[in-house]
Order: sequence, then structure tokens, then C-alpha cells
Amino acid sequence: MNWLARGRGTRFWAGWFLVLLMALAHGWAIWLGLGGRAGLSNEWPIWSDDHPLYFHSALVTRRFLSLTGTTAGYDPSFMSGYAKSVIFPASSTLPELVVTVFGGNHPEYAYKVYVLVAAAIIPWLIAWGASLWNARGGAVALSVLLFLIYVWTDFPINYAGFGMLPYLLAIPVGLAATGAFCRYLERGGIRWWLVSTALMVGVVLVHLTGSMVVAPAAALAYATAFASRERVPGSFPVSRHVGVWLIPLLVLACNAFWWLPGLWLASSKGPSDFAFAHPEGVLTRIGQIVTVEAPIESLLWGAGLVGLALLARRDRVFAAGLIGFIGAGVFWGYLAGGLRSLDFLQPGRHTYAVYTGLALASGLGIAEGLTRLAEAGRPRLDRWALLGLVLLGLRLFGPAMNASVRSRVTGPHPFLESRPLIGCSGWWGISSARWNPANVCSTKREGSDCLAFPTRFREGVSAVSCLGRPGLR
Repeated sequence: MNWLARGRGTRFWAGWFLVLLMALAHGWAIWLGLGGRAGLSNEWPIWSDDHPLYFHSALVTRRFLSLTGTTAGYDPSFMSGYAKSVIFPASSTLPELVVTVFGGNHPEYAYKVYVLVAAAIIPWLIAWGASLWNARGGAVALSVLLFLIYVWTDFPINYAGFGMLPYLLAIPVGLAATGAFCRYLERGGIRWWLVSTALMVGVVLVHLTGSMVVAPAAALAYATAFASRERVPGSFPVSRHVGVWLIPLLVLACNAFWWLPGLWLASSKGPSDFAFAHPEGVLTRIGQIVTVEAPIESLLWGAGLVGLALLARRDRVFAAGLIGFIGAGVFWGYLAGGLRSLDFLQPGRHTYAVYTGLALASGLGIAEGLTRLAEAGRPRLDRWALLGLVLLGLRLFGPAMNASVRSRVTGPHPFLESRPLIGCSGWWGISSARWNPANVCSTKREGSDCLAFPTRFREGVSAVSCLGRPGLR
């Protein structure tokens, strides 16, 4: 039995049925985190952290897109009069497009649907990415399970709460893009070129920093495929080289409507503080993987390295793509901490890419181990091993998963709720005394429980107004 087989037997369908159950459970948790139907359909925007900023940016940008076809422009209600462009906020293009296309008279509803879909779709993207690496149903299910454990018991679920949905989405899209690109390198053809190009365009559109991981992965896979042509003459024709080099050109062209104005307005950017730039040394940060970080990280490293080794023996191009994806994440997420000159890129966030790639590799590795146990003969040791893994997983990750879900979903204030904060009444008195509440709706205080002042929409005016921040001038 081949661990990469694509048969349609009972195990294949059982694996995909488990993927369906896990993805639906994750989506249900996000739905409850929004407050369910009542939270989705009310007239309030999501008030926490960066959600007001992204929502207000999307409202302002609707006019820019209709007038100039770009996401840049000037509106006195945005950031106390700063020009709005990709310079800030740098990752708002996706919600801006969603609200522009679907917002209509209810932009707050469109924004909350965007949050729901963007957060709920990530396990489906991991499943698709695993299938692009030729994983069968069981390996796909294991990859999705490990990924969701990582998301909910480690840091990534906070990206949804913070409003950083574009980055939460970009890494799974990037994994799928890398897999599709590897397929194009091996098989060629217009279909896989179109799929690969569309996903690469999507990665950069969703979040620019996704290219920091996907580009090195694609480059390593391309170099590996190019080197293999000597073993199989004619396996990598000139037309495929042309297709590869056309992809970055199309990525830049399709995204020019938002990145090109950033060049024109580059002088508006000033010094800023850095987020996701870790002050501790590289060795200290690596050591934290097995000391203070979530246990899932250690498991993913152990099983993931086995999966990468097995994949390298079977398919060098796909192995190079996955190794490049994980390796780029390791460089940015860990090693770049030793180079303070790179802090402006906020490299620390890319540990998310490391463990997303390792979740796929771990699923492949564990599935291979179970397959070999099944082929060892009677008794069926794979079934006993699977039972042992389930019991061990429940003990290691069950309490943390339960605590994470309960704190974000079942508490009195779900982490994506859009109800107004009663505790902000004092601040609202100050705000309403200075500005018309129909025009000014929200400000942020870092490190405070009172993060925003949502007000109802009147005559299509945003209920969110951010009053400036370091990094712009």
C-alpha cells in the first residue's frame, strides 16, 4: 500500500469525511465567536483590536476604487487626514475589495461575512494543499487535525481576533500555491499553470508578506526541477521555463492597483515601532520550542522531519517545495531575530508558516508509519498505534484545546463579537463632546480592555475613525 496512493477506497472516503467534520467544527466555532446569527446580522462592526481600522479603511477605499481603480487616495476622515495607501494599513486590500464588491448599504454585514469565511476556510485550504502533495485521505485528515490543533492551542487563532485575517489566510493559500506550482513543474500544461498563477496572485493580494515564504519555496522547487532534467531528457521543456517566469510578472501586474500607489506615496512613511520582532536571541527563541511554547510545536518538528525525509525519497520537486516553504519560515520566524536590520519586515510572524508546513509533513509522516504497520501482518498494529495516538493526543492537547475554545467562543464576550462595550461610556462622552457621533466612531488604546467605540451608521458614514499612529507623517 502506497502512502501517496490516490485510490477511492474506504480509507480514502473515511479520511475526507473526518476532514469534513473537523472543518465544520472549526467553522462552527468561528460562527459562535462572531455571536452566531445575532452577531452577524446586527448593525454593529466588530470593535476589537484592528478590526475597526480595517473596516474603516474598507469604507474609505470604496470611493477610491470607483474613482481611480486603486486603493489609495485622500479622505479627511482617515487617520486624521493621512493619505490612505498600502503604506498603511499594509494588509487591508482583501477586506477593501470584499466591502467594495459586496458591501452595498450594509458594509458591516459584508465585513463580518468576510471574517467568517476567511477564518473558516483555512482547514479546507490545508486539505487541498495536502492533496496537491498527492496525500491520500488519511494523510490529509492527519494534516488538517494537526494544523487545527496548532491554530487553536498556539498563537494563530489570535490573528482572527486581532483583525489580521489576511495573514491568517495567506499562509494556507501560500501552501496550496506552492503545491500547485510543484505540480506545474512536474506535469506542465495550461491547467496547472493557470491554477498556480491564480494562487500566486492570490497570496500577494491577500497579504504581501506571504511572498516572503512562497517565493523561496517556489525558487527551490524550480531549481530542483531544472536540475532533474539531466536525468530525464526532455522532462523540462523551454515552454515550461517561459511559464515559470511569466508567473511573477502576472503577479505584479494583477496587484499593481494597490502596490504601485505605495511607491508614489513612499515619502509619507516615517519611523514606526515594530511588531512581531522578537527581542530574545536566536538560540533562546529556538530553545523555547521545547520549553515554554505549546507542545504541538515539538510534535510537529518530530513528526514533520520524518515526513520530509520520506517525501524527499519519493519526489524531489515536491520535497524541495515543502522544505523551501518551511525553511523560509524558519529563517524569517527564528533566524532573522539575530538581524535587527530586518525588524521592519516583522519577520517573527512567519513561525505560522513553519508549523503550517510541518503540519502537512507530519500528516504524511504519521500516515506512512501507520501504513507500514498495517503491512507488517497480523495483528493489525496500525489500529493499536492509532488508538494510542488518539489517547495521547487527547491528554496532551485536549485540555488546551478546550480552554482555548471556551475562552474565545462560549464566554460572555465571544472573541469576534460586534456588540458595543458598556465600559466605554466614559470615553464615548469625551468623544461625542468633540465630534459628531455620526462621523466619528472609534479610537484605539493599546493594551486596554476598552479598544473601540462603535456607533451606528448614519447616511453611510463609517462608525470608525482612527486618530493617527506612529509610522506615518
